[in-house]
Amino acid sequence: MKKSLVAIFITATLVSSIAAGEVRHDTTVNASSKTYHLTNHSQTFKNEKTYHPNQANPKVYRATLHDDGEMVSYTPKTTLNVGETYHVLRKTAVKDHSKKIATFLYIAEKAGWVKSNQLDEGIG
Repeated sequence: MKKSLVAIFITATLVSSIAAGEVRHDTTVNASSKTYHLTNHSQTFKNEKTYHPNQANPKVYRATLHDDGEMVSYTPKTTLNVGETYHVLRKTAVKDHSKKIATFLYIAEKAGWVKSNQLDEGIG
């Protein structure tokens, strides 16, 4: 029962992300994309948070939710500019095939997701 409620919450969060254009729902996955399993750790911020890149040109990814609702693929779409500040609206944690957890942050200005280890909180 508990797993069912978690799956419903994650699905509801991603469905709202799909409706907002933050996550695509597609049956085809690009060859350059990386696929992750969804976890039950997802959060939408009431107030946007400010972040800046901590390394040169981190990649911004487009998220594609798989039909099973348990996996998501991230495909590179653009990069962030060093020295600029960006606003984060959501974060989500995912697991790769080796069970390592990665956290992605949704960047409003680029309409895409960036790995959290490539950003620092605050104005850059």
